[in-house]
Amino acid sequence: MAKTSAPPLRERAVAVVRLWIDLFSRHDILSSASAISFQTLKSLVPLALFGIALLGALGLSDVWDDGLRDSVAEQLTPTAFTAIDTAAQKIMQEGSPALPVFAGALLLWYVAGSVRACIGGMNKIYEAVERRPLRRRWALSFALAFCIAIAVVLSVLAVTAGPRIGPDGAFHVLGLVLRWPVAVLALGFAVGLLVHYGPAERRQARWASIGALVVVAAWIIESLVFGWYVGSFANFESASGALTVFLVLAAYLYTASIIFLVGVQIDELLRKDASAGEMGILDLLRRGMRGS
Repeated sequence: MAKTSAPPLRERAVAVVRLWIDLFSRHDILSSASAISFQTLKSLVPLALFGIALLGALGLSDVWDDGLRDSVAEQLTPTAFTAIDTAAQKIMQEGSPALPVFAGALLLWYVAGSVRACIGGMNKIYEAVERRPLRRRWALSFALAFCIAIAVVLSVLAVTAGPRIGPDGAFHVLGLVLRWPVAVLALGFAVGLLVHYGPAERRQARWASIGALVVVAAWIIESLVFGWYVGSFANFESASGALTVFLVLAAYLYTASIIFLVGVQIDELLRKDASAGEMGILDLLRRGMRGS
């Protein structure tokens, strides 16, 4: 019996492109990514306030003075940097517990909005009908927001404050070695919780873990690319350049939101491939190649 020849590479590539165009259109991925990125953008201000206040409360003001301060100064105009530095120094010196409590509450409110936007996007991808009552959805969004906010703050502190743990010695080396693994694990835990508990139709922990790995790995690559762009090409020192900070942040968050939803979509297609009676990515690709 003659063997069936594999379809040419061009035909398979066209089928993949058609598949993703159809998925983006059917599940409204770009609109969901816009909603997620907008909600996340609003949470950056309380996140920055909470982080600076937390550094002051923990006695880690040298993280700003010796590390972050110079990096920020290189990217901003002298006027903008002076305003930010003065505010940061005052917040850390006062050490009032009222500011971190207020910033933490505001951060929780905005992150809960981002969680609800993520849930809406995942429900579209899973083609699930939301039947949970409003009170339960809001309670779930705040619970997930609390865990996600802790994970994000932990990851940021691990990267920025990790090298400053203890004097030179074993603890210092341990902080240097473990800061990135701790940050990745914290972000993976947050994404896994969101993917597992957020949607109207809950997915098994196995598929939530795969989705979290895909998303966090893609986020790391995205962050490296954006970091290279900011360090090599971006210029925020001019008056017009200072305005592009918001454009760069918006582009970064929008791309990160698309990565999250694409990771969830890949995860769902792989799950369907492993489940009997459901059409996964292999069946969809075969159908696309037959239609081309």
